[in-house]
Amino acid sequence: MPTGMASRPDGLSGVTELRLHGVGGTSPQSLLDDLQPMQVAGDRIAGFYRTADREGRHVEAYSWGGLTSGSAWRVLWLVLLPFALANLAARMFPSWLPERPVRFRLFLWAARLASFGLTLNFVLLAAAIPIDYVAYQCGGVPSCARWASWLLPPGLPGVRILVGAVVPLLVIALLYVLASTTQNRYDQVKPPAPVPGKERPEQDGRAFLGLSDPGFWNGVAYTRSLTRLHVAGSLALVAALVAWTAHGVRPTPWLPIAMALPVAVVVLAVGALFAGARPVTWLSWLLLGSAASAVVVSALLAVAQPPGDPLGPGPHELPGLQAFAGWVYGGVFGAIFLVPLTLVAAACTRKDWPGVGWRTVLGGGAAAGAVVLLTVWEADYRWVCVGAGLGVVIALVGIVRGRDGFRWAAPFVVLGLAAAALNTVMLATLLLVAEGLGAVRPCDDPYRGGCLPAPAGGETPIAVLPMMRNATPYLIVVPVLLLICFLLYEGTRWLLSGWTDRHEVLTEYGEKSAPAEPHPEWWVSTVCDGQVPGWQERLVRAWPGRVARARRLARVPRDLDLLLTSIVVVGAVLFAWIQSRLWLSGRTPANADWLTSVCAGIAMALPVVMLWLLRQGWRDERNRRTIGVLWDVATFWPRHSHPLAPPSYAERAVPDVQRRLWWLHDNGGVPLVAAHSQGTIIAVAALAQPRSRPERDRVTLVTFGSPLRTLYAWAFPAYFNDALFRRLADGPDIKVACWRNFWCRTDYIGGPVSAPGPVDVELADPPTDRFLYGQPLPKVGAHTGFWEDKEMRRQITMLARRAGTP
Repeated sequence: MPTGMASRPDGLSGVTELRLHGVGGTSPQSLLDDLQPMQVAGDRIAGFYRTADREGRHVEAYSWGGLTSGSAWRVLWLVLLPFALANLAARMFPSWLPERPVRFRLFLWAARLASFGLTLNFVLLAAAIPIDYVAYQCGGVPSCARWASWLLPPGLPGVRILVGAVVPLLVIALLYVLASTTQNRYDQVKPPAPVPGKERPEQDGRAFLGLSDPGFWNGVAYTRSLTRLHVAGSLALVAALVAWTAHGVRPTPWLPIAMALPVAVVVLAVGALFAGARPVTWLSWLLLGSAASAVVVSALLAVAQPPGDPLGPGPHELPGLQAFAGWVYGGVFGAIFLVPLTLVAAACTRKDWPGVGWRTVLGGGAAAGAVVLLTVWEADYRWVCVGAGLGVVIALVGIVRGRDGFRWAAPFVVLGLAAAALNTVMLATLLLVAEGLGAVRPCDDPYRGGCLPAPAGGETPIAVLPMMRNATPYLIVVPVLLLICFLLYEGTRWLLSGWTDRHEVLTEYGEKSAPAEPHPEWWVSTVCDGQVPGWQERLVRAWPGRVARARRLARVPRDLDLLLTSIVVVGAVLFAWIQSRLWLSGRTPANADWLTSVCAGIAMALPVVMLWLLRQGWRDERNRRTIGVLWDVATFWPRHSHPLAPPSYAERAVPDVQRRLWWLHDNGGVPLVAAHSQGTIIAVAALAQPRSRPERDRVTLVTFGSPLRTLYAWAFPAYFNDALFRRLADGPDIKVACWRNFWCRTDYIGGPVSAPGPVDVELADPPTDRFLYGQPLPKVGAHTGFWEDKEMRRQITMLARRAGTP
C-alpha cells in the first residue's frame, strides 16, 4: 500500500522526474527528502522509489548504492583492486585507435593478455607462500611444524609441497565461485530491445560503436568463457609449480610429461584470448578440464617422490622456485609492455607520427639512460635521487604538454599500477608470513649458492629470496617521495591561488546586483566595502581567498596522471635495473641495512592496515559507502578484460534505467532524468543505445556534478567524446528532447561537457556573497551542494513544465 506521502504507483501519465544519485550510495530517503518513500520497482539492492508529487510532476528515485556498498561483505572486493584496475585499463585507449581495426584487435588482445598475466602473478605469490614458506621450509623443521607434523611429514618433501598447493587451489576455486555467482546476479540482466533476445554481443575491433553498441551490456557469454580461461591458466600454473619444484628437490625423468600439459594449457589460453568478444565456450571447457588433469598428474609425481631431502633441513629456498618465478615474471611484465608497443605501432600510422616517434625515442632513451646511470653510479642512496629526479622530469614534461586528456599511455600506466599494487601487498604478506614462522634470512636458490647450514638453536631460519626482501625499498621509498613532491607542488599552487586569484572572485561577485533584502541592515557582503563586525572582519576578508582556493583544489584531480605516470615509469626503470644486476652478477643492488629493515617493516604492515580498513568498513555502513566510492568508478565497465575483477554494477543499473524509461513511455509518461555525479554516467549509458529506447520518446536530461568531460572523456576518450555528446544534444539517433548540464568551478569531480547548444549552465558557488549578520558566511558547496541549489531547482521545474507541454 502507498504511504501517506507517495503518489499512486500506477499514476504514470505526465512528467516523471527520475533522480539518480552519485557515488557513495545515497539512500532513497535522502534522495527524495521523504522518510518513507514507496518502492515501485526493483528490489532492496537496486530499486525505484516514489514520493509525493511536487510542482505538478511525479518524483521517483533510482537507488543503486546497494550494488556497490549495500552489504557488509562487499567491502571485501577491495582485495581485488589490481584486477579492477586491469579491467579498467582495457577501456582507456585513444579515440582514434578503433579506426585501425587490426591494430585495435592487437591492443585488446595485449590488454587481455596483461590481465591474464596479472592473474598468474597473483596465483604464483599465493602459491609460493604456503608451498615454500609454510609447507616446505617450516614443515621440514620439526620444531616449526610441531603443530601440523601429521599433515606436513618432515621426511616427505613432495607430499609437503602437494599439501601446500591445496591453499592456492582453494583460492582459485573461491575466485571462480565469486565470478560465476556475480555473473548470474549482475551480468544476466539484459538491456531491453524491440525483439527480446536479438541483442548481439559487443563487436571486438570490427564495427566499433562504443556505448551505442546494442550488445555492450550483454557480454555474459564471453565473460564466462574468459573466466574459465583464467581459472584454467591458474590451475596449470599451480600444476607446473608443483611438478617443477618437486623435481628440484629430487630430479625425476617424468618432469617433461608433467610439464607438457600445463604449458600447453597456458599457450592455448593465450591464443584463445585473441578470439575477442566471440565466446570460445568449447575451448575454455576443454582447457579447464585439461588444467584439472594437469593438477592430478603433478600430484601423482609429487606423491611418488622418494622420502628424504638431499639438501637437509638447513635454511634454503624451495629448489627451482627462483627460476620458475623468473619465467612467470618475465611473461607478466612482457605482456604489460606489449600494451604500449601496440599503441605506439598504431600511432605511427597517423599524420603526427614523427611526434610520436620522437616522444617514444626520448622516453625510451631517458629510461635506458637512467638504468645505465644507476649501474655506473652505484651507491646505497643514489637510486633514490635518480628515481625521484626521473619522476619529477616526467611530471614537468607532462605539465608542458597540457591537460587535454591523460597525458601519457593511460592503459600502460594503469596496468603498471595494478601490477605494483598486487606485488606490493602480496610480497608484504609473504614477508609477514615468513617473519611469523621464524627468523627471515635472505637466501638464493640452494643450487645457486644459497645458504644451507642451519644455525644452532634459536628461531627457525626462514629463507627468503633477496629479490623479494631487498626490492621493498624500491616499492616504498620512491613512490612516497614522488607523492610528497606532488603534494608540495599542488599545495604551493593551492596556497598561492588565495592571493593570485582573489581579485577574480572579488570582481565576479562585486559585479552582481545586490538582492533587495527585506532588512538590508542585517545583511553583510563579503566582497563589498561596508560595515562588518569586528569579530567577523577577519573571516570576511579571507572569504574571497577561500573561494579561490576551492576553485584551485577542484583542478587537482586533473593532475593525478602526472603522479601515476611518474610512479609507474620510475618503477619500471628500477625493476629493469635490478633485473640487469641479477642477470650480470647474480645479486640485487646493495642497500643500507636500516633502510631495508624499515621498508620491510612498512611493507609487512600493509596487509595489517588493509585488514583493519576492511574491518572498519565491514562494521560501519558509512565506511562501506566511503570504500564504495572507489568501486563506483572502478567497476563501471563490464568484465571483458579481467573476469575475476569485482562485478560491474552498470551491467544491472543501465538496463534497469532503460526498462524504467521504456515503462514510463508505454504508460503515457514523459521522463525527466535528473542525474548527479556517477549517476550521469549511468543515464548517458542508458540513453546512448538507440535500440534500447522506444521510438519517438521524449526524454529531458538534466546532469549536474557530471564527470562526463572531466573524468570519463579524459580517461576513456573512445567511449565519451564530442561525437557522443553531439549526438545526445543534436541527434540524429540518440537525441534527447532537452539537455541541461549544471556545473560550478569549485566542483572537483564534475564540470562542463562542452556539447553544442545551450547545454552547459554555470552555477555560482557559493550562490551569493551575502550572509545574515551573526550567521556563518556563505559556504562552498563544491561537488555535493547541487541538490540544495535553488537556481538549479528552479530551472528543473521550468524544464519539467516545458516537457509536459505537448
